[in-house]
Amino acid sequence: MANKVTVASRFPRRLPSAPIRHAVLELLHEEGIEGSEVSVLICDDDEMHRLNRQFRGVDAPTDVLAFPQDREAPLPDGSRLLGDVVVSLDTASRQAEARGHSLVTESVLLALHGTLHLLGHDDHTEQGAADMIAHAERIATRLGHVFARESEGGAA
Repeated sequence: MANKVTVASRFPRRLPSAPIRHAVLELLHEEGIEGSEVSVLICDDDEMHRLNRQFRGVDAPTDVLAFPQDREAPLPDGSRLLGDVVVSLDTASRQAEARGHSLVTESVLLALHGTLHLLGHDDHTEQGAADMIAHAERIATRLGHVFARESEGGAA
């Protein structure tokens, strides 16, 4: 059964969804995941701030949030819902400019980062964060995304 990635936007600025969908599908394929669903929501800093405060108790926006679901419980069609990833386009835009690459590339990196969290990866240590950044950048590079300079930090 094929994986399904849905990208929705609550942001008035248009961002192509195909690169995000393709990147997340590539990550799922690389990880050997089949028959799963991931939803990616593109929002603004106001909505991200509200979500971050509500679900993490942090009173500030962030770049990406991941909401894992029960990976073992199948949906009626037999697929598994891995979870939801939320990306702030406002924050992605600032980070893209600071890092010298496109907004699409930054959004892809953030969606990949969130999906890695859905798959159980952790960035609470320096090594874990570095591994997640390297993993996301490797996939993005393989898909043709260009980095003007080395990332400074990464998704949180």
